[in-house]
Amino acid sequence: MQSAPGQGSVFSLIMAVGRLSDTLMLVGQKETTGRDDQVPQLAGEQRLTGSRILLAEDGPDNQRLIAFFLRKAGANLTIVGDGEAAVRTALDAQDCDEPFDVILMDMQMPIMDGYQATTRLRQEGYARPIIALTAHAMAGDRRKCLDVGCDDYATKPIDRSRLTDTIHSHMPQVRSTDDSHEHQPLVSEMANDPDMSELVQMFLDELPDRMAALQKAFTDGDVAALIRLAHQLKGSAGGYGSPSITGAARVLEGAAKANADMAALQDKLDGLAVLCRRACAPARTG
Repeated sequence: MQSAPGQGSVFSLIMAVGRLSDTLMLVGQKETTGRDDQVPQLAGEQRLTGSRILLAEDGPDNQRLIAFFLRKAGANLTIVGDGEAAVRTALDAQDCDEPFDVILMDMQMPIMDGYQATTRLRQEGYARPIIALTAHAMAGDRRKCLDVGCDDYATKPIDRSRLTDTIHSHMPQVRSTDDSHEHQPLVSEMANDPDMSELVQMFLDELPDRMAALQKAFTDGDVAALIRLAHQLKGSAGGYGSPSITGAARVLEGAAKANADMAALQDKLDGLAVLCRRACAPARTG
């Protein structure tokens, strides 16, 4: 012990603890090993650099928390407090040729809730990713969000890493250029259900032919067939445990209905094709 009048005291304790190289330690509230080169990075650090995200959320606490997570991940964020403002802001940004990469849509908001706002956006031909935010985690709630036009789903309380991963998976540059992501198998949510395994496999076996038909409709300029085939895939994929394929098919259908140009349609078709190839890829073991 060292003590000085008017300054205070310093207590020191020295213990023989042995070898620490493989011992878990706490550094700034983070668990790590005793080696500096293994201190983990913050979840989602800079994964969203340069992205433009619209957050529609009426709760001030959640606004602050989600904004902190996304800005730490490098996102440029716009926040609105109700569904009506979300629709207006999203469409205005699109009209100005500065569209948001992703919309995070709270489903329970005043004036116009997230279900109504998402429905309105899809009716207006808005084809970009919308991710639902909800406190409900039941399968029926997820289905309701997907049915009104959301591409994905995140539950509250917000898991920082999971939210960042979900947004990142829907970023346009990720869907088109992330080769390592493209080759990762996309496993059905029903893969472990023995009662569904045969049906799921039948669905997967048919995906290459369905994608070939979609590509042919696009090449032939047959927009009506493109809309019909995308609509059919949208309606079935989620039932076989592939909601991301449902979302991508919905985006393609919406773009075709909105008379998007050929380059935009090809981008949406390519994104859907990537997901279908990942779904058909054999799952890695070991």
